Formats: sequence, C-alpha cells, structure tokens
Amino acid sequence: MDEFDDREETQLDKLVERFMTAVDKDQPIYLDMDDLEDVIRSLLNQEQLPYAQKAIRQAVTQYPNDPYFRIYLAHYYHLKQEFDSEERELDYIESHFEPIPDTYYQRVLSALINGKSIDVIGLLEKAISIDDVLPEVRLLLAYEFVVRKELQKAVPHAIRAYQLDPESFFHLYPLIDEELFPGHHAQIEDMVSFFRLLLEEMPMEVTLWSGLGVACMRAEQFENAAEAFEFQTSLSPDDVFAYVNLAEAQYAMGKYKEAITNFQTANKLSDLFTFHAQTGRCYIKLYDYDNALKHLAKADPTDPTYPFVLHDIVGIFKSQGQFDKAREYLRNNLQRDPGDIESILSLIDLLNPEKDEQEIRNLCFMALHKEDPPILYVLFFLAGYAIRTEMYDPIIDICSDYLGNPDFRPSVHYFIAAIYIRKGMVTEGCRYLEYALQCDPTRLQLDFLEIDDDLDKIPEVAELLDIYDIEDSPITDSLN
Repeated sequence: MDEFDDREETQLDKLVERFMTAVDKDQPIYLDMDDLEDVIRSLLNQEQLPYAQKAIRQAVTQYPNDPYFRIYLAHYYHLKQEFDSEERELDYIESHFEPIPDTYYQRVLSALINGKSIDVIGLLEKAISIDDVLPEVRLLLAYEFVVRKELQKAVPHAIRAYQLDPESFFHLYPLIDEELFPGHHAQIEDMVSFFRLLLEEMPMEVTLWSGLGVACMRAEQFENAAEAFEFQTSLSPDDVFAYVNLAEAQYAMGKYKEAITNFQTANKLSDLFTFHAQTGRCYIKLYDYDNALKHLAKADPTDPTYPFVLHDIVGIFKSQGQFDKAREYLRNNLQRDPGDIESILSLIDLLNPEKDEQEIRNLCFMALHKEDPPILYVLFFLAGYAIRTEMYDPIIDICSDYLGNPDFRPSVHYFIAAIYIRKGMVTEGCRYLEYALQCDPTRLQLDFLEIDDDLDKIPEVAELLDIYDIEDSPITDSLN
C-alpha cells in the first residue's frame, strides 16, 4: 500500500470513528453521499452491524431515490442471516427502481448460500446485460460453469473479472472452500483444472499460481502444490506466505529439511509473524528434539496453531520418557498463565491418580471455574480420563454436581453412564444411559460412544440401544 492509500485509509478510519462516536452519544451527524457509502462499506466489512444499520438507515432517508443504499440494506440483512428480509428488500428494489446488476448478484448469492434452486446463469447474465461493471458477477459466473464442469466457458468470465479489477483473483480463494455454498460447490479437482486453464492464458499471474497451489493442497496433490508455490516464489521472491505454503506442502510430502529451509526464509522476510512453531514440528519429525524445543519455545502466540505448541512440547518430553520434565513444564506454564485450560488438562493426564489425587481434584476445580472453554468440554475430558486411569469415584462425584442443571442435560448423564459401565456397575450405568437417550438420543455418539467406542459392544448396552430404537419411554426426572 503506497503513502496515498495509507493516508486515505487513515482518513476513512477517522470518519468511521466519528460516525460511531456520534451514534454512541445519540448525536446527529451529517455525511455526504460518498462519505456515507464509504462508512457503510467499512462497517459492513468489519461486521459492525448495529452501526452499519444506523448508517444505512440514514443513507436511505437522505437519499431515497438511490437504489444502491437499499442494496446495502439487503446485504446487511444477509450478514444478519435474515434472509426473508433480504429477499423482501430485493423485491422492493426491483419494483421501485430501474434495474441494476447488484440486485441480481445479491439474489444469486443469497440463494446459493441458502441452498435454494435458482437460475444462476440467467440472473447473472441479466446483470451483465444491464451494466458489466461488477467483477464479482463475472467470478460467480465462472464458478457456476466450474460447478457444471464447463471449464472452458468459465475462463473468459474470470479473465473479464480480472480486467474489471486486477484484485479479483484474490476472491477465487474462497471458491475453493466447499462450505461456501452448501450443496452447490465445485469439485476440488475441477478447481485445480480451472486454475491450470487460467494459467495458460495468464502464465505470469502470481495469484493464480498461489490459487493453484492451494487447490492442489486441498486435493492432496502435494507435489503439484509444491511446484506451484515454488514457481510463485520465483515470481514474487518477497512474498512471505508463498514460502510458508511451499513449506506446508513439503511438510505434507515428508520433506522436512526442505520445509525448515522455507519456514526460515519466511521468518527472515516477515515483520509481523514468526513460524517457529511450524519449524519446531519439522524438527520433531526429524527426531531432532533439541532444535524442536528451541523453536517451539519461540513460537508466536498470535499463530493460530499456537495452542498445539503445548502438546508438541509435552509430547517431546513424553516420547523421551521425561515425564517429570513434562509435569514441570506444565506447572511452570500454569504459574505464568493460571487460566490456560490445556495446561490444566494435560497436567491432570500426567499425574498419578493414586499419589496425586488431591492435586488432580484441585486442577479439576480450576478447570471447571474457567469461563472458557465450556464446562461440558472439561467434563467430557474428565469422563475419558476416569476410564483411562480407573479413577472412577472422584470423577463421578465431580460430574454429579452438574446433574440437576438443565444446561448440562443430558450430556452429563451420558458421561456418568460411561464411567459406571466401565467401572463394572453396568446396571447403574444403563439407568443413566436410558435417561440420556430419552432426553436426546442425538447426543449418543458425541457424549457416550466418543468417550469409548467399544461401549455399545457390552450386551446390556447393546440391548438397551435396540430397545430404544423400537420404543421411546416417557422422560422422568428420577435421576436428578
């Protein structure tokens, strides 16, 4: 971003802040049309929806004859997932204003996300016939042809999107995500082929090589991904994430030394991020635990994978039989951060149920009095721990404290059922299991069989599950 763009962004930030302050103080603020549009777009992009609604309402009131502000209102409803309101707003725009392409694009986008059947190509081509100014319309058309496996037809639409906005190819990345449009997505192999066709037309376009690499990673074509990312680094030798992606592909291929080299290159280029966690994991694969620990200790707390660093370090100590070091590391970590739930649970797992029962109880108390993660996450862990270590009674006591709370019903009943059954008290366990099934049978897999997938092989449990499949019993509160 050049100095002019920096200055413009700073000015916009100040303008948005002025607007939000005025809203907070319930004070009127006048903005001209351009400023209002900039504020609305910024607030929608940041998903500051209450403020965005205020700005849009003001714009619609000040400029009632401008359909584009009402498009922003439809988009606001879209972000709020109020799809009926969005559709009503789009109907209003179509019936009260001259046709604009944005209406048809928004309608198609909403339908695809909601899984509704709609004439995607017809509506998008109608948008183009009105005014071919929206690169997102062309990209969505390209994607639709990829979904239909008509790849050659997709290419010219993607290129036209690039002509309208050279940044458009960055928006191809979300299209690789199969969850974007549930039930209406392109096959990942077709996305790979689509990127290759685009590269035949634009072989020096960096974002396309990156997109090809990402698509190949999703398709588990790791060697092809590495080749794409490597070519990207030759075109853009200062692109940090080109080296990171190349390293990730090499890691997936088992080329750990090469991955280390590229993670280290990324480290040298980056002012914002470090990649010590990823480098450490490569050294783990090479059984070079000294270098692994050195890099893991320098991991960036803002790294999304940072929570796994603790498990990596503890795993190294455990693999070397250094359990005292693992416990010492976790205790030191809890002194630095008493709220680190993963340290608490990992330490519980490393303690001796007989010798360290009181410390385990204290740690359980700490874990269950944290706001995050949810209590059920901790209780699920403890149920599995009880079964692994045969520390049945203390964990049953802890879980029992939550039986009467409707927020934890019937998950706690499933947990206690599993513990009792593995303790050998099958009849008692089946009482809790039956109650849980009566409350919510959909939780069986997650809250019972996930703890121990052999539980359904126990004859009394199997019989109860068969009976429940045939006949539901009335729900009682006899176990609360």
